[in-house]
Amino acid sequence: MRLAANAALPPAGPARRALILDDHSYTAVQVCRQLAKKGYAVEAFADSSAPVFASQYCHRKIFSGANDPGDALLLEKLAEPNSYDVIYLCSEHLLNKITQHIGHSGPWKGLLLSEPALLQRLLAKSSVIRLVGEAGIPIPKTLFPASESEMETLGRTLNFPCVIKGEGGESSRTIRIVKSQGEMQASYREVLHGGNSGAAGMPYLQEFLTGPTYSVGGLFQNGKAIRMCAVRMALMEPYKAGLMVKGVTERPAKLIENAQRVFETLNYTGYGDADFVLDSRDGQFKFLEVNPEVWANIGVVEHAAVDFHGPYHAMARGESVAPDLAFREGVPFYRVAKRVLSTLKRPWLGMGLVRDFLNASVHSDWDGTDLKPDIHLLMNSVRRRSRALTET
Repeated sequence: MRLAANAALPPAGPARRALILDDHSYTAVQVCRQLAKKGYAVEAFADSSAPVFASQYCHRKIFSGANDPGDALLLEKLAEPNSYDVIYLCSEHLLNKITQHIGHSGPWKGLLLSEPALLQRLLAKSSVIRLVGEAGIPIPKTLFPASESEMETLGRTLNFPCVIKGEGGESSRTIRIVKSQGEMQASYREVLHGGNSGAAGMPYLQEFLTGPTYSVGGLFQNGKAIRMCAVRMALMEPYKAGLMVKGVTERPAKLIENAQRVFETLNYTGYGDADFVLDSRDGQFKFLEVNPEVWANIGVVEHAAVDFHGPYHAMARGESVAPDLAFREGVPFYRVAKRVLSTLKRPWLGMGLVRDFLNASVHSDWDGTDLKPDIHLLMNSVRRRSRALTET
């Protein structure tokens, strides 16, 4: 573990302290900006390639390492009183490590999380969708093969395309859309080796539903929604099965009801989001998955007139916060770096990007005073693509 201070910022002084736990997500950049502008001295614990380290608002950088003993030392210190006012988990990949430390050191001040036993269940997406389905909440047709051979057999009962999903992974890293029976085996093995699958949870099969996809993010306490915001994902990356690139806030009553029921069923605490698809066949909002981390689309909340950070700080101090689920509807929002990368893959989307950039009523996570994270993200993407082409 290595430490570094951002020379562009003054010492923290008496400011409130915030810690971001991340691997290399862009969500951490949005959180860092928002917290810094609310007066926090923001520190980040993340992979050395994380774009959050390029932000001028990151006051202190703590570089993690896969086998760095310093990681364990830092995580131990987080359990000490008065370490941080708030701690934000921006990557579910860290949940397993965090739950191990909480198990023998007790809860961390500033970090709101569900009980450790539930956190372990949240890491197994097949377990979550089983539980949600048993609670009577609509889900797509889902099959749970115990082996590769059984997967091929069960796969014949689904129409193509269908979806293979792994137990872990963010940004659709362990999701494959399978278009034919011939693709099943290779896709299954990719998902099996790319996620957290094991004896307790193998990849599972799901029907591919056509219809708009929704993401509902919020702040929860023992299953009760304290704050909430929902967006319909108009553009995603990967296409039709990934993170939101552009969306608009909407409030279908049944969507909000189903989302509340999901988090109640899980007795969920902390930040989290749930994805749904509106099934064009029966008009039902069907649950896809829960992501136990800060909402990837948290950049939209300030434009939708929702304050997530004030209630989170109050709850972290042990204060009671009254639920307020109002948010502004019809707010269009896009993520600039993701939109550029998506346009590089599909150039015909370029005119739409230009129109949105010039339209003052369309909001984005653009920050002209803090461009380094976006440049960092774009350059890393170009390097990865170049290496892939070279290897090919």
